[in-house]
Amino acid sequence: RRCVKMDCHEPGTHFDLIGVYKEIDGMEDWAEQLFKHEGYCIWDEDTYEFMSNYREYWPSYCQELYYADSSGNAVYFNTQPASEGNITFGLYSDDVCTQLSDYT
Repeated sequence: RRCVKMDCHEPGTHFDLIGVYKEIDGMEDWAEQLFKHEGYCIWDEDTYEFMSNYREYWPSYCQELYYADSSGNAVYFNTQPASEGNITFGLYSDDVCTQLSDYT
């Protein structure tokens, strides 16, 4: 068993971050792999419990919000890829969550 921090962001590493893919079950698969490595190898019990609870609230599909934009158009919510392999929440103007919304 080899437990080390994932270091794809470090100079000189042998790991490469090849991309973040947004697909129907991609976030579920990604989260499962993250928990298998980080949860088992790196996180302490408190961090694991926090992340496990937080994971339940993370969106895994494009969903319409109850709010509309200033023109009355629907606003949708899903995961949004961010730089350096990070993710955040995103607001979108289409029902497949590919067009970022101007709604703030």
